[in-house]
Amino acid sequence: MMKLIGNYVLVEPIKEKVKQGPGGIIDKDNSKGSKLKKGTIVAIGTGQSIDGYIYPITEFKVGDAIQFIEYSYDIKDEVIIYKNKKCKLVDVYEIILKGKE
Repeated sequence: MMKLIGNYVLVEPIKEKVKQGPGGIIDKDNSKGSKLKKGTIVAIGTGQSIDGYIYPITEFKVGDAIQFIEYSYDIKDEVIIYKNKKCKLVDVYEIILKGKE
């Protein structure tokens, strides 16, 4: 059994539909920097450790729909397979919205 530690959540990203504009032009965000992504939390880490005390992640729960910032230079671009789902590791501080998809 895998246990997620630290101030991270495991997120199953929601695949966004590619927008097609007039004339068949595909509208794709090719900009560098950050991009807003949507996903669902599938696992929650133990929390942040400061001076030997662990502050648990209490504002999120498994199943929450979130939006997070994905940086193009992010080191966490690896795909993690968790319960047969392709997931991403997301720092809690990268989550900017919580709510319905």
